[in-house]
Amino acid sequence: MAKTVAKKKTAKKATAKTVTKKKTVAKKKVNAPKQSYFYVTDGKVLKNLKDLALELEHIADNIFYNHVNAVKNDFANWVRDIFNEDSLAQDLCEASDKHECQKVVLKFIVKNQ
Repeated sequence: MAKTVAKKKTAKKATAKTVTKKKTVAKKKVNAPKQSYFYVTDGKVLKNLKDLALELEHIADNIFYNHVNAVKNDFANWVRDIFNEDSLAQDLCEASDKHECQKVVLKFIVKNQ
């Protein structure tokens, strides 16, 4: 006579799905892809937000206003399109001059460290 052994049912452990949050670019010095670097009209190349903040400190007024004026804001567009930082881009659009833009970028970097 063959014995039948009841199989023990093992409950499968629920595996937690890992949700990957969008890493903000300020947490690390995240560079834009090489093809998306920002080329300032004076020849300087910006690779990340830290570069932007440093450039805003020294940029000549005429070069700044070539990139930021009533018609366009190249820095805000770069931040939005390349780094996907919509709120920072909006804050840059609302800034009135290069020093205020620099403060906005630096505040963002510090806040997101």
